[in-house]
Amino acid sequence: MAFSFLLLIIVFVFYRQVPLLNPSPPVVLVISIAAVLIYLYLSANCLFSVDLYRQCIQNFKAWGRVLLAVSILIGVYMIIFWGAGDQPSPLNYKGFLANIIISSIANPFAFLVAHAVYIGPLLLLALYYSRSFMETINRYGLGLHGLVAGYVLLSISSESRLFINAWPFFVAFLCKALENRKLPVSFYVWFFLVSLAVSKFWYRIEVPSFSENYLNFPEQNYFMSIGPWMSDAMYALQGSIVLFLFLWMYWVYFKRHTPSVLK
Repeated sequence: MAFSFLLLIIVFVFYRQVPLLNPSPPVVLVISIAAVLIYLYLSANCLFSVDLYRQCIQNFKAWGRVLLAVSILIGVYMIIFWGAGDQPSPLNYKGFLANIIISSIANPFAFLVAHAVYIGPLLLLALYYSRSFMETINRYGLGLHGLVAGYVLLSISSESRLFINAWPFFVAFLCKALENRKLPVSFYVWFFLVSLAVSKFWYRIEVPSFSENYLNFPEQNYFMSIGPWMSDAMYALQGSIVLFLFLWMYWVYFKRHTPSVLK
């Protein structure tokens, strides 16, 4: 509840200050905020671990490592701050936070659509097995737990490139979480073919020169895959495809071969 209240305050403060490329009607905005809160609640429910927190509180060596890591982070930040020039940054913390919040509520679950389009069906696999993935993460300690928690918060932004550097790292632990799952060979063939199709390697962008007309073609040939600049039409089309793929994976493979993530 506290985080929900904080998110609403942030939206209220920043919503009118950030120039919106694709403004949403009030009803869509409310539904989008609810979608973000549902996503964060389900993610926290999977990631939350009382046993891990208790062990960390009782382990004084772990606290020492935490203080060391925080000290190093502050030190690196101070070196960057002192070494930087006098030119102000075009994007401060306020603008960065506003961009994350605003892009997350452009349309309901727009960030999940954008990530699935940008990363591929592997994200759908991670969503379905999210509980197993989080349990695997928690077995490796508080550091990895905190890293994933931070990127879960960051993932509400529909600008998928913000966490593309960490995605290969998460894939390794997703594979670890799924090592005992038995899926038919046909699933892996299907998954490979869908990954190729979603990658759009076959799609020619062919934009002679980019203008500021991001929401229309030919600019959408490129920006349809970049969340904050995805038009409503491309959101609806690609979102329908992502939903269809997820339901197909569930009914054809997951329901028959694995227990539900919600059980």
